[in-house]
Amino acid sequence: MKLFLFVITCILLIPLVSALSMLDIAPRGFVAVVPSENTLESAEQALHGAQRAIDDMETAGLSITFAQDALDEAQRAMDENNLASVFLLSQLILYVASEAQLLQDELSVVQLELQPVDSDAAHAFYEQAATALGEARYDDARDALDSARNELKQAQSEQQRLESVQQLQEWFFVRYKWPLAFSLMAGMGVSVPLVRGFRTQRLKRKIVRARDDYEETKKLVIDLQRRCFIDKKMMPSTYRQKAVQYEEHLAELKRTLPVLEAQLEKKWSVKL
Repeated sequence: MKLFLFVITCILLIPLVSALSMLDIAPRGFVAVVPSENTLESAEQALHGAQRAIDDMETAGLSITFAQDALDEAQRAMDENNLASVFLLSQLILYVASEAQLLQDELSVVQLELQPVDSDAAHAFYEQAATALGEARYDDARDALDSARNELKQAQSEQQRLESVQQLQEWFFVRYKWPLAFSLMAGMGVSVPLVRGFRTQRLKRKIVRARDDYEETKKLVIDLQRRCFIDKKMMPSTYRQKAVQYEEHLAELKRTLPVLEAQLEKKWSVKL
């Protein structure tokens, strides 16, 4: 009886599975538009572009399962002269290729940021994101990566807080040992120089982190150029999209660094 029910269930599900399109399970950020020119030649060009995108993914070591299934469906649509589906599926493949390569780059950055940080939750989410990307589950990878970043920020904030507390203790018991003793005997506090010294050290750390971030981002830009123009492992459209993000981040750091350095110089001049 159980075998009979299983066979009946499979028979009923086969038409539903076969009718499911890759467009129905596209990543949530995908939006496609059918071009006004629906010619056979433009459809063939779209298929060739999709195939090149898949080749780029394979070269980069990314899973091509989802993209290849979409390409197979697009080729069937081509055989059936369903040009609209060919264009939509080709756009889906290009989107997936771009998203997968972007996730791969972002995972590399997060992996570097995780090395000096002690956070089991952040590491766990990172592993989930890497696994999801390897299985072509792009939405799951994006969600896990965002969670890893959030946990990483919390861990970094806690680490900075502990470092600040430790430095405050050192300043309090070492650097300000005699001034504090004298102030206590004289009935005076040392809160003003203590806070000023704390803020100065915090500014120095911010400047160091900003400079490190600037140099790391410049390296990513160089690596991006190498992958696109020398190794030919990245589409120009993907390069432009990532290059804009990195350049915006560099511009923000260029604006931030002079401000921090000016604040530090002002504090030193006041201290002197």
